[in-house]
Amino acid sequence: MSTSFDWTSPAGDTTSFAYEVNANRAEGHLGTVTVRAVPHWNGTATVVDEFDGRGLHRASTTDPHVDGKNAALSQTVVTDGKLAIAGLNSVLRVNDKAVPTKSMDVPDGSAAQSAVFPVRAGQAYRITKYVGIASSVDTDRPLKAATPQQAAASTAARAVKTGYQQLLARNDKEWSRLWQSSISIPGDTAMTAQIHASMFYLLASMRPGVTWSTSPGGLSSDGYSGHVFWDMETWMYPALLAQYPDIANGANTYRQKLLSAAEANAAKLSTPSQPIKGAKFAWESALTGKETAPDPWGTYEIHINSDIALAQWQYYQASGDKAWLRDKAWPVLKGIADYWATRAVPDSSGGYDINDAMGPDEYNYPVDNSATTKAGAQESLRIAIRAAQLVGRTADPAWKKVADGLKIPVDTKNNIHPEFDGYDGRTVKQADVTLLQYPWAVPMSPSLAQNDLDHYKERTDPGGPSMTDAIAAINGAALGSPGCQVYDYLRNSAEPYQAAPFNQWYETRNGGAFNFTTGQGGYLQEFLYGFTGMRWGTDAITIDPFLPPQLPGVNITGVKWHGRTFDVTLGQQTTKLTLRSGTSLPVRVGSGDVREVRSGTLLNVPTRHPAGDATQCDS
Repeated sequence: MSTSFDWTSPAGDTTSFAYEVNANRAEGHLGTVTVRAVPHWNGTATVVDEFDGRGLHRASTTDPHVDGKNAALSQTVVTDGKLAIAGLNSVLRVNDKAVPTKSMDVPDGSAAQSAVFPVRAGQAYRITKYVGIASSVDTDRPLKAATPQQAAASTAARAVKTGYQQLLARNDKEWSRLWQSSISIPGDTAMTAQIHASMFYLLASMRPGVTWSTSPGGLSSDGYSGHVFWDMETWMYPALLAQYPDIANGANTYRQKLLSAAEANAAKLSTPSQPIKGAKFAWESALTGKETAPDPWGTYEIHINSDIALAQWQYYQASGDKAWLRDKAWPVLKGIADYWATRAVPDSSGGYDINDAMGPDEYNYPVDNSATTKAGAQESLRIAIRAAQLVGRTADPAWKKVADGLKIPVDTKNNIHPEFDGYDGRTVKQADVTLLQYPWAVPMSPSLAQNDLDHYKERTDPGGPSMTDAIAAINGAALGSPGCQVYDYLRNSAEPYQAAPFNQWYETRNGGAFNFTTGQGGYLQEFLYGFTGMRWGTDAITIDPFLPPQLPGVNITGVKWHGRTFDVTLGQQTTKLTLRSGTSLPVRVGSGDVREVRSGTLLNVPTRHPAGDATQCDS
């Protein structure tokens, strides 16, 4: 991030400043701030290097220290409860040289050093702080031989030796590698900028090689306390999986390492009348995997288990890595299947019910037989059965019995899926029943699917989060919904939530979490899975392209599947798939046959369009 300005002091002296702030993509434990200052006066300048304690939340600081000879500032941050300790170490340089510094008196929680040096009018001075960061819970490197503070100091010292320009070049190279995958709209620079901004904010909040997930505010804020929800598995993760599977998989690894905590959560729910087995993942998860959400969410919003199971399975579908499925994902899938097989209860018709739950519609709870909760549980059980066959494990017979007994009811009079038992048309918060189509792929007739879209569109709170319209756009594209429906859903999923000038996102039209990476993930899925019709499979990918006439096309590069990399170019008449690298790519077109695409050849597929007049859309 760069910014520049001229500043005139109260005494009338003017200085030109150009700042660059960089969280280094190539070195995840390094941040730099550099300023090029050109004074238009002669005299003495003071530079202040500070750790600003106003950003502290649920933490405190200890051991502020200034090494004046080496111009190094250090501080330790300790979370409440002492669950994690972080070290910060900043080394200050002026024109690449150490200028002696002194400690400063600053408010509690902060720490600062200052340097004084002479300046001459018209001469440029580059002042840089190299900040090393390390914590006791870092997962990309062991700290057996060093404390977080020592590791942070080592990072900062190494960065000084490397030099700012070389560090920046490494950062740029790493971002350039990431941008080999892209999504763009030909001829529409404004929408392309919106898409790229959403990609950037997601990528800036995650990186490969760590076993962490991220929150609905990413790393841009402490919204939702930095905790992890279904927002990752359902909204952000699929947007990353298509083009950045190595980054996306960190979200799966995060759940895998917390499996024992999920098993403990399930054990606490067990009663003599209903013994609960398996694993119950926290609705609101943090460092330990214990439930951190207050009631009612932590008690009733149990669909998180299914969201996690689907994400684990999707990674296997996209990667084809059977060893990973066996060693990493299988214990999670088994634990979730065991949970659903014991959480469901027999009903009077010979099937199974899931009672006292909260679906994604958080306005209505507790309810019995939430359609989305049942659909997710059913698919989680069937995923576990398929995984067992693949990895040579034995599936519990109860899994199939319960999965087959979890019926998704249909209101035959209105030809819709009722959201839960007794649903009477009341207002809902966000996409819930419409998730049955995507991502849960519940079999249903096109008329029933369209009726669900139309019915719940009229009953969804316009003050809810953005993802409702993203799901409607994906579903509408799959159905070929008539007229302007899909294009209107696309616009409504983004425009009311984006903030100028950097295309950042609010959670709702009225505010909420900011910068809302959940909404960005939903938006990106419209292009990756909606207009392409792309779906993962273990034996092939599926594409079934659709475009409203308002979009000239969609260009998607760098999609990954089973070690292959391919591009998809959607045009109004024809969609082209190009295999960029890897062995031949099996592609299923719609519900038809599988075709093999070899490197250097094109697969041309007709692009579908909405029926009826799709040109006169609402302004």
